[in-house]
Amino acid sequence: MIKECKELYVAIAMLKEVAAKQARNLYMPGDGRYQPEELKAFLGYDQWASWLIIVEWFWMKTLAAIGVMPKEDAALLTEERLRTLLYAITTTQQDAKEKDTKHDILALLALMREHLPVEL
Repeated sequence: MIKECKELYVAIAMLKEVAAKQARNLYMPGDGRYQPEELKAFLGYDQWASWLIIVEWFWMKTLAAIGVMPKEDAALLTEERLRTLLYAITTTQQDAKEKDTKHDILALLALMREHLPVEL
C-alpha cells in the first residue's frame, strides 16, 4: 500500500474513533428513518468539520512532500496532532466561529490554529 494512502486510511478510521468517544451531534441530514448507524460516524453533522480537517491536513502533508514546507515543520505533522484536531473541533464549533469570520474555512483554520504549533 502506498504510504500516503495508508495515512489517509488511518485518518478516516479516526473519524469512527472520535464519534464513538465524544458526545457529538451525529444526526445526518434528511429523513431520520434513513440514517444507518454505521454511517453516522462518517456523515453525522459534527463530523463534517473532521472531513475538512483531513483535507487541510493532507494539504499540509503535500506541501511538505514537495518541499514547500521546511522539513523541521513537516516533522510536526504527526498522527497524534491530527487526532487532537479531530477530537477538539466539531462542525458546531466551526459554525459558531463562522459568525465572527463570515467564512466557513477561515473559521475552521482559526480553530485549527488554536491546537497547532505556530510553525504549522
